[in-house]
Amino acid sequence: MRKEYHQMPKTIAAKKAQKKYIASRKRLSLLFTNEEYAKLCEMAKAQHTTITGVIRKELKLNGE
Repeated sequence: MRKEYHQMPKTIAAKKAQKKYIASRKRLSLLFTNEEYAKLCEMAKAQHTTITGVIRKELKLNGE
């Protein structure tokens, strides 16, 4: 048996894929004090990454 696939125009398929990708990303807004921000900057430099990378890594380690 051959499976039938529904063909969509590429633009519509691309738009749907983009919406799914955007929805799959978790948006997060955080406020930091100057001391906390400085600490994150130091951690980012030590790990050769960005502040966002440090936050993501910490969240993964904490299982959130």
